[in-house]
Amino acid sequence: MRHLALWCGLTLSACGAGDGAPTGPVTLDLRSQRPAAHQNQLRMAATRGTQPTSTTARSVAEMIAPLELAPGDVVADIGCGSGFTIPTLREQVGPTGMVYAVEYFPPALAYMERRFDTLGYDNVRVHQDSEDALGLPSDALDHGFMINVLHAFVDEDRAEGISPEGERFLASIHDALRPGGQLLVVDVGPVEDQEGPPPAGHFLSREVTRSALQSAGFELRPVADLSDQGGIRPYRVVAARPGV
Repeated sequence: MRHLALWCGLTLSACGAGDGAPTGPVTLDLRSQRPAAHQNQLRMAATRGTQPTSTTARSVAEMIAPLELAPGDVVADIGCGSGFTIPTLREQVGPTGMVYAVEYFPPALAYMERRFDTLGYDNVRVHQDSEDALGLPSDALDHGFMINVLHAFVDEDRAEGISPEGERFLASIHDALRPGGQLLVVDVGPVEDQEGPPPAGHFLSREVTRSALQSAGFELRPVADLSDQGGIRPYRVVAARPGV
């Protein structure tokens, strides 16, 4: 069974530039919550119209900078919660682009439908994925990203590897990307040399993430690293569907 993605707050001080080559560490403050708390926050957002996150528009733009979004692009925030990233994405892709707000949790979907309709976001599509598939057509996307989502597919019986559902989900993202399209994954792993056990929650190492993406057919791209924060190791991985 797929877990709901744990919500996080993001604060960034720097990010990768232009060609995606590393330019130094990026500071990321992740405040993960248990799935029940995430569900409660989304229910509040759906009923009160509040945003269940401290993520700022600036930190969103900095986080996804390696994708180099341009006017006319089609991009998906996969596991977008209440859709806080969507205004920033719309601004970057412009009126000729398209944004998919992808989420699994029905109250969040209902909230976004109402909110974006009120705001007149005619180039935003709210889309429900399934437990093992993105559910978008082949070659539909130029880019996609997952922030603190992929660890929801951790299979504890596979030595912290990705579950079969997760493998199928990544394969469906690969299929939905156009040749050359990129997927940005941000997640957290335990710091190996810390004192005591890692904080409670689901974690996914960079190595497992990279391996899972390669197994799904992606090619890895260079990207600026993220610095350790409070006993966890946030990281970014950028991968692309091979092609022009």
